[in-house]
Amino acid sequence: MRPCPLCESRATGIFLDKLDDVGSAQRRRVYGKCSNCRLIFVFPECHVSFSEEKSRYDKHQNNLAQEGYVKFLEGLLDPLLLKLRPGARGLDFGCGPVPAIEMILKPRGFTVASYDPYYFPREDFLHGPFDFVIGSEVVEHFRFPRKAFLDLNGLLATQESYLAVMTSVLDREAGFEGWWYRRDLTHVCFYQKETFDWIAQWFGWSVEYPRENVIIYSKGNKYCVT
Repeated sequence: MRPCPLCESRATGIFLDKLDDVGSAQRRRVYGKCSNCRLIFVFPECHVSFSEEKSRYDKHQNNLAQEGYVKFLEGLLDPLLLKLRPGARGLDFGCGPVPAIEMILKPRGFTVASYDPYYFPREDFLHGPFDFVIGSEVVEHFRFPRKAFLDLNGLLATQESYLAVMTSVLDREAGFEGWWYRRDLTHVCFYQKETFDWIAQWFGWSVEYPRENVIIYSKGNKYCVT
């Protein structure tokens, strides 16, 4: 069996093979599951093209004028801000067409860079280290999650730095087929709590789950789960 794209274990198997209606057509998606890190992943041959992916992102209408969107982001930002020192330097990784987090945090005294491979493909995001990196609704899009998390680890400062993630966490494998989140064709990785625990152990990070679908990793502290 093909290796897991996150932990590289070969303890994987086909979890779901599904034809879904997409507009007037059907698209086949084959999902694998890793028994080691519990990641569920879409086989690469079933990924949408980059142009299809960007076309879907172009339809997003998220901006700071939308109260619901701001409240959504605050679900991630509020527990993170409790940890940050004044003036901390951060990166919004995968910010989308509007650098909303940068616009929220800069007036509060934080230095924030925004990076997105489609909309803000700036090279300065490589100029770490950062005190914090934020990935809001990003990790489910990782086509190569192992490399992506290694890159994120390299962007974080050695001590007292944080990776804040927001994504829909799968809490019941039996409900995966009917889960709305998997039907987004740009979503190719699906994480369970055990998956995020595995990532913490892999890097030796501390991890906590302050709110539903919010994960905050701390680099530089001894591995623990709270």
